[in-house]
Amino acid sequence: MSIEQLANEVAWSVDNYVQTACGEMGYQIADEGEAWEDDLNQELQRLKGRGVRDLGGALADFMYNDAGTVGDLAGDNLYEAMRRKGLDVNNKEHWDACVTAFKGCVPHVASKLDLRFVG
Repeated sequence: MSIEQLANEVAWSVDNYVQTACGEMGYQIADEGEAWEDDLNQELQRLKGRGVRDLGGALADFMYNDAGTVGDLAGDNLYEAMRRKGLDVNNKEHWDACVTAFKGCVPHVASKLDLRFVG
């Protein structure tokens, strides 16, 4: 399998992880009725004020549209996903291929992501 194909598999895996994490956090915040960050609490109150019924889903969308959240979650998971596919996390070509593929999965925040190679 080529580096590009492996990078695409890594990207899909990382995007799935990010989407799942955002969903889990969104529903947890909705269930608890408050968040650990002011911007999430403000969004929760705004959504409640608008009468949104699926608060967890709406908060998940809010987080998935936030480049900081997506970048933090992706950065944490990229290393593990790359290793599972046999890619070298210390190889800039491998890292850049995976980041490029991941950005293709999240075009709504891609330009704001900071996933620079630090090896």
